[in-house]
Amino acid sequence: YLDQTGTGISSTIDSVGPLYIFRNVWDRNEFIQGSACDSDQKQPMFKDGSSSDFGNGRRYLFHNTMLQRTQSGCNNGLGGGAGVGGTGDAQLVHNTVSMNNIYNLWKPQNGPFFQIGTDNTFQNDMMATVGVPEIGVVLGRPQYAAGNGDMAGDSGLYALAAGTPGYDQGIRIPNFNDHFNGVAPDVGAMEAGDGAMMFGVAAATSSSSADGSGGTGGGSGGGSSGGSTPPPVTNAPVSATMDSSSYTVKQGARVTFTAAVMGNAGTPTGAVSFTANNTPISGCSAVALSAGKATCSTSLKRGSFQIRGNYSGDATYGAGVAGPITETVK
Repeated sequence: YLDQTGTGISSTIDSVGPLYIFRNVWDRNEFIQGSACDSDQKQPMFKDGSSSDFGNGRRYLFHNTMLQRTQSGCNNGLGGGAGVGGTGDAQLVHNTVSMNNIYNLWKPQNGPFFQIGTDNTFQNDMMATVGVPEIGVVLGRPQYAAGNGDMAGDSGLYALAAGTPGYDQGIRIPNFNDHFNGVAPDVGAMEAGDGAMMFGVAAATSSSSADGSGGTGGGSGGGSSGGSTPPPVTNAPVSATMDSSSYTVKQGARVTFTAAVMGNAGTPTGAVSFTANNTPISGCSAVALSAGKATCSTSLKRGSFQIRGNYSGDATYGAGVAGPITETVK
């Protein structure tokens, strides 16, 4: 739980990674000490500029919540001004994965992201205005259960209200949100139905849930609570990743790309079509998934390529995109 800080969490010097920033709650943002509430220079929750001098390390932003408490006489909230941003035009955000976060800004008409570079994935995040290509965006502002949310301070109560945007609309991230109550995880730091989150030393001694959500009750370790069977789902969201057998190869050498597709309602079927800089890769269109994975073996001309896998969807899951990753051919 972060409060009254100049920015949220900075990871510009992530040199190798992977760095995981997981289930944090950011309350009030004060960048200029003593400024009027509507005149501050609000900052991002994640200051994630990258630099080749630092190595452009991989970072993952999962299940974080930006609060926006209100104050009499202030037109805007007291929280942060952006979700993810770089540290100048020469230090854009690269190699970053953002999933299931609540980016609730002090001015909701503003875009949640700025100075965004390449090799990024933004998926199933909640925001009022879409700023960059976002897969499965949850469009809107959070609506919290009674006693939870923007004015809850460090109480640990940030559960979304049932049936509101973001409730049961998160994407499954194996080993990070295996515990959830309902048909899918909630977006944001807290899973509705769990006990209050705990922070700092208190969290180290609490009976927190197995996936680190900080909850002290509600639900079992492996899925929906109460032993009930979730209803059938259609057009469910998927999580897709892209990998390469070698991210740098010599011209003429073959390289294999693997797209892995995961979801909350069983192993996805369907097919993946691979592209390089948005151009279809010969022989790699409509590759059928096997055990949730599709592979493409090819050779590319000299250059730098953004590799994506466009997932078709199936009877259960909606379409999705794996990648991009950068493949360099010398």
